[in-house]
Amino acid sequence: MHHAVVNAFEGLLAKDTHPFYVLFIEIDPKRIDVNVHPTKTEIKFDDDRTIYGIMNAAVRQALGAHNVAPALDFESDINFSFSTPRRPANDGFSQKQSNYQKFKGNTGNENAEWNKILDDFQSLSKKISEEESQSSTSSQQALTFGSAINDSLPKKAVAQDEEISAKRSLFQIHNKFIASQVKSGMMLVNQHAAHERILYEKFMLNLADHKGSSQQFLFPEQIQLSPADYALVFEMEKELHDLGFVISSFGKDTVVINGAPTDLTDSAVRPVFEGLIEQYKHNQHNLSISKTENIARSLAKKSAIKTGASLSKEEMNAIIDKLFACSNPNYTPSGSPTFVIFDLDKLSSFFN
Repeated sequence: MHHAVVNAFEGLLAKDTHPFYVLFIEIDPKRIDVNVHPTKTEIKFDDDRTIYGIMNAAVRQALGAHNVAPALDFESDINFSFSTPRRPANDGFSQKQSNYQKFKGNTGNENAEWNKILDDFQSLSKKISEEESQSSTSSQQALTFGSAINDSLPKKAVAQDEEISAKRSLFQIHNKFIASQVKSGMMLVNQHAAHERILYEKFMLNLADHKGSSQQFLFPEQIQLSPADYALVFEMEKELHDLGFVISSFGKDTVVINGAPTDLTDSAVRPVFEGLIEQYKHNQHNLSISKTENIARSLAKKSAIKTGASLSKEEMNAIIDKLFACSNPNYTPSGSPTFVIFDLDKLSSFFN
């Protein structure tokens, strides 16, 4: 039961956090066995897969219907507004609930009914997932986000619906946060954290596809390293190449960078590359993650735009659009929030 619930929350919770929930299940006692444990602390369901499927689908449906799952809708509060479901009441779920209520009192054709209910919930869950996927895919196709990472973001984000971007009210706060008005109140985006999430997902995709784009330098960059760091770099050579780095040895613990990911400018290569090594070692010592995830996290953290960078409206729009096209826009790879939303009641409470 616990696994069914937690699995439905996948991608929505920060690391080391857990959902609070209460389960209320009505079931025919004939369908459970209470004699599987000497002290009666465990039971066994006749068909645990069906129970798991229904529970998982029900939780997923609730998360989607109440706007807990992220969505590219800036006219609604995607985190804290639970008053208005995104789907109409006549979407079929009420009928499925009615069918389920009738089944609870019916013991005549049990196996067929179990399968029917499971199919209903699985179909509903699939429908929800497809709607979320279409929203995310549409946003990804509509936008571009090439950039010189440490210098600036793209000067223009191309969107299919430019009216939405034009109407979005955005401004920076101390060159650290991006503030945006949403229907429920105000959203604050941490520009560094948001960009880190965007880059992390991009780098993970490049590592998986082995298709990181690279630009060759007219004047290669030479970086002197310690013997340990020099050895570490060449342990990561394949992954670095997949991200777009082209490196070679110059002897005496010196690395020559002949090319770098297209997002990096010549001036940004040295600090980002050195920062990547230090962050990789830090993660290696403190986290239990794979080499590829460590490299993607490290490069994203060190190459994301920094606090203090002034952004144009187009650049702020690009960050927000790309953030909410991510599979998990709510948190950085390390679990820090990328944005918060203050609803109108919360804002009003500051003046009471």
